[in-house]
Amino acid sequence: MTRRLRLVLLALPAFAATPAAGQDRAAVGAHPARTATAGPATVCGTAFSIRLAAGESAIRQEGTDFTLYNVTAADGPVMLYEGNFPQPNDDEVRTGQAFPAVVAVHDRRPADAKARSRVRDRLLTGEAFRTACPGGRSARRTVWDGDFTYEITEFVGPGHYCSGGFVVRLDAGDRILFLNPRIDFARMVLHLGGHRVQAFLTMVASERRGSAVRGVPGDQLREIVNGTVAGYEFGDPPALVSLDSPDFRGHAADGWFLGRLDLRTNAERGLTCIEGRRN
Repeated sequence: MTRRLRLVLLALPAFAATPAAGQDRAAVGAHPARTATAGPATVCGTAFSIRLAAGESAIRQEGTDFTLYNVTAADGPVMLYEGNFPQPNDDEVRTGQAFPAVVAVHDRRPADAKARSRVRDRLLTGEAFRTACPGGRSARRTVWDGDFTYEITEFVGPGHYCSGGFVVRLDAGDRILFLNPRIDFARMVLHLGGHRVQAFLTMVASERRGSAVRGVPGDQLREIVNGTVAGYEFGDPPALVSLDSPDFRGHAADGWFLGRLDLRTNAERGLTCIEGRRN
């Protein structure tokens, strides 16, 4: 096993799944991914922020590729959705980013209540958001899926995601979700410039065989072609990483992704990596 693969495996225990006992299930409830904030305070999303007044509160609930914010204003509840695929709603704010592109406002309160609390007008995006919530961020949250307690760690650019010889450059608005519901299997969802890529880390041997892709530092990447569908992989069991995306078209057309990768053992040297921190 190479040093690079050992480093990838060393990252697994921090995300290892733990079967939850009955008392744990009762303690965390049905939505353990919720984080509550009471005003006065600023709530920072991935691409927007909102300032809560005294007496107001917000509960943040994570999804795999979206986030919900249940805001309790002085005149009743408002739900905010942050992502790219909102349901029918009462209003929308464009973030100016590829992902998340939209903050959707679900506000069924009477018009006079909306006018008093003006939740929609307090949503900050763009430079105003970056001033209120400076810097790239990463947050780790615990999630209960009905069978396991596991963690989702979110890395938000700009910066570099680093994992023992697997480095991905994140531009502003890019993010990576890392989740590991099983000890022998981990999944990452990468949102890069409007594209969605899934990376799977598994200890199970792959039956696929690919051809080497030149030009990606480290010379570890292999291209997998199944008919017209292309994917990539690197490493070997027990630490094999496969990469799939509906936007992959083959290495000649996938520079938007391949140009972000560095698979050298010392790829992290000299970089400022986005670190996970618990909030």
